[in-house]
Amino acid sequence: MRADFAIILSAGRRPANVIMIERLEAVLKRALEEPFARIFPGRLHPLELAAELRDAARDSRVRTTDGTFVANSYLVFMAAEDCQQLASISETVCAELAEHLRSYTDAEAWQIGPYVTVQLQPDAELSRSQVRTEAGFAACPETAYLQAQAGLPQVGRYPIGTETIIGRSRSCGTVIDSPEISRRHCRIAYRYVQYEIEDLNSANGTFVNGQQVQRATLLDGDLIEIGLVQLRFFVE
Repeated sequence: MRADFAIILSAGRRPANVIMIERLEAVLKRALEEPFARIFPGRLHPLELAAELRDAARDSRVRTTDGTFVANSYLVFMAAEDCQQLASISETVCAELAEHLRSYTDAEAWQIGPYVTVQLQPDAELSRSQVRTEAGFAACPETAYLQAQAGLPQVGRYPIGTETIIGRSRSCGTVIDSPEISRRHCRIAYRYVQYEIEDLNSANGTFVNGQQVQRATLLDGDLIEIGLVQLRFFVE
C-alpha cells in the first residue's frame, strides 16, 4: 500500500480528502472490486490508481498569477491483457476517477477545469498488474461557440476557437453592432483547462448568469449579457 494512502487511513481526523477517498471507494466497490481482485490480486486496488492520478496531477501543476492549473487529460497505461479484462467496466472506472480528480483538485484549490478525461490504454511493455500514468493539458475544444438569445435582429452562432474579443469594432473576432456594447467589450479565451470571460473595461459591464463579472470561468450553457444582447455559451 502506498505510504500516503496508509497515512491518510490511519489518521484520527476525517479531513475532506479522507471523505473524498471514501466516496470513491464506495462508488467503485460493487462494480470494480471483483474485476480488480481477479486482475491485480494483492498488488493493485482501484484506490491505488486514484493515488497514482493524484500524483500525476500534482506533478503537472502550473502556477500563474491567476492560480494553479493542473492537467486535465490523463492516460493510465497497463498490460494489454489487463485492459481487455477491464473493457466492460472501463467507462465506469474512468468516469469515477475523473470525478475523483475534480474533488481532489477542488480541495487543493487547483484549477482542473470542466473537461477532465481519464483513459485506460494498453502498453505492450508493461507486465500484468503494472501501471503507469501520463498527464497533459488537452487541446482547446474546437466546438465552443456563442448562440444569440436576445437583443439581435437575427439569431446567430459565433465560433470562439481559442480566443475571441466581442465588441462593436471591426477588429474584434466577434463583431456585434449594438450601441450599448463597447468597441472592445469583453474577451473569451481558453486558458490551460477552461474558458474564461474577461471584461475589457466596458461602459456597461459584462454579466454571466445575471452576475456582473470582471473575470469568470465559463461553463456549458452559461448566459452572457453585454448591453442588451444575450449570448449563450456552448461546448458540444
